[in-house]
Formats: sequence, C-alpha cells, structure tokens
Amino acid sequence: MRIIYHPYNNTHIYLPNFIDEKLPHVVETGHSYPVSGYKSDKLFRKSYVIHYVIRGKGKYHGEPIEGPCAFLETPNNVHYYTVADGTQFPQWEQYWIMFSGSNTEKWLEKAKIPNAPGVFPCPYIAEAVEIFKKIQNENNYTNQSDYFYMLAGLFELFSLHRKSKNMHRKETDSDRYVHTLITYIGENYAQIKLERELAEVIHVSTRYMHKLFRQKLGISPMAYLVNYRINQAKNLLITTNYSIKDVSEIVGFSTPTYFCRTFEKHCHGLSPSAYRKMKSKQP
Repeated sequence: MRIIYHPYNNTHIYLPNFIDEKLPHVVETGHSYPVSGYKSDKLFRKSYVIHYVIRGKGKYHGEPIEGPCAFLETPNNVHYYTVADGTQFPQWEQYWIMFSGSNTEKWLEKAKIPNAPGVFPCPYIAEAVEIFKKIQNENNYTNQSDYFYMLAGLFELFSLHRKSKNMHRKETDSDRYVHTLITYIGENYAQIKLERELAEVIHVSTRYMHKLFRQKLGISPMAYLVNYRINQAKNLLITTNYSIKDVSEIVGFSTPTYFCRTFEKHCHGLSPSAYRKMKSKQP
C-alpha cells in the first residue's frame, strides 16, 4: 500500500500497489478534513467514488450535504462539492473510496445504492468508519494482498448499505411504480415525448406519478428522463464520431439547439463539442 499526503486540504490517500483494470478493484481510499469554505476542483472522474461525510455541512452540485451522510460520484461526469463557510458549522470530516471494474453498475444495484450522482442517507456511518480505519491501516497489509483487502472493505460497505435498506422497509407499491418507470425510461428514453406517457405505463394520474417520483428520487420523472438522455449523449460523444446533430436525435432531443443548451446546463457550461474534446485528452 502507498500513502500520499496533501497538506493543502489536509488529506491522506491510500493506494494499492496492484490493480487489474478489467476486474473489480479499489483505485484509492482516503480521509480528509477540508477547511471551512473549501471548494473542490471540478474533476472528471473515470471511476465511481463514494464520500462518507461524518460531520459538516456543504453542497454537492448544489444539493445540500449534512453529515452523517454519503454522496456518490459517477464516471464520465464532472463533479465538485463545497464545504459551508463559517465557524458556526462543524469541522467537515470525510472518508472516501474510489472504485471501478467490470459490472460496477450491477454491484451498486445489488447494494441498493442509486447509480446516479447524489446524496443519500448513511445511518451506518459508525460502522463504515471502522471499515475505513481497517483498510487504511498499513500494518494490516503485512504478508497479504492490498488488492483483496481493499476490495473486501468495499464489499463490506456495500453490505452495510444493503442491510440498512432491508431493515428500514420492504418494497412498497410506490417502489415498484418508480422502478417500473426507471426501467421503462432506460428502454424507451429516445421516444418519450410527454409526461403523461409515463403515467400511462403505471396506470396512475400524472400528478400522482410526479409525487411518487419526487418522494423516492427527489426529482420529477421528466427531469430524470433529461438526466438519462444527457448521460447517454455523453457516452456517445466519448465512444463514437457521430455529429452533435446525430447525437441529439439519437438520445431524443427535438432540436440540436435545445440539446446543446440542455447539455451545457447539466455540464457546468461545457458544450457537447467541448466535452468531447476534453474527454479525448484524457489518458
């Protein structure tokens, strides 16, 4: 295990000596105490990162954070967070773990962690901290593989989250409605035109569907649809040579102008062309 210390934001980072990019693996894990008013860099991630905030207040992409909680960063998106400025707020403390590999989306699904950038509750924060202390203790790596040891810690964290979800409630009708809509959007995102089309899928009123979706995910069904389209567009921009016009049509936007305007809104001012250019420079 290698350890790096960054004094400018009071951060320790712990990295394994070996990883296989094709297999599930931990890229790094860390522990930090960002100062009041701290603003992270806007980073383009190629891996997933879960931050476990023990205490402190701030925002992640404008979404309020107040520890204890956690928030997820996803690949192929620009991410940043800020720490509240003022002595009246508790000192921010966080652990994080960055991970990647084959079928990562399925791991998150099995752990019942939403596969989208956002903040989520972490009622098991004390147990999570003990896991981080264990995998960040270099004495634990004597005569054993840091690859497997760190991966075991990641799956322990996943297990804690799934356990917390199972303990709090069983799946309800509203859960099934929202899950059905998420699946439908994933399969038909380019063809959906109106919100009422979604309501008809689960045979409820548009108003009731809107209420359910907001209760479960914090956004409206159409906002979720737009987010999904933008994420699909990012993937096409990275992996194909399609024109901006073609990408906008493929993912379901009515005009390239509307697509570009919406893309910039979701990507902090980056146009589709600028996003593609930025990604092409990534190693």
